[in-house]
Amino acid sequence: ADLASKCTVNEAYNYIHAGKINEALVMLRKVKKDSALRGDNLTASMCKSAILFAKRVGKASLYEGEEQQQQQMEKETVIEEEKKSVENEHHYLSSGKRRQLTVDDFQRIRIFRE
Repeated sequence: ADLASKCTVNEAYNYIHAGKINEALVMLRKVKKDSALRGDNLTASMCKSAILFAKRVGKASLYEGEEQQQQQMEKETVIEEEKKSVENEHHYLSSGKRRQLTVDDFQRIRIFRE
């Protein structure tokens, strides 16, 4: 029973790393309760550590999600600004005025053959 409980703790860590925090917490709490009833303090302390780790990973992933949302909003803002710039450029070119630069002004990637 002790070895099976330790294997379950290991399985819970796999769930944590896979991002399934809630499933891991349910599993860990059950194992912690069972091991405490059996008097297996080592497995109970392993569960306690794993639960703490799961909560920290959960908080970190929430923060990461907020950070990714912020980056996505910034990307969308840049894309909108680029669209406006391109529209203004096309308007400028269609008005008959000449420019010194190319139409799109993007850096080109050149491939050289040896």
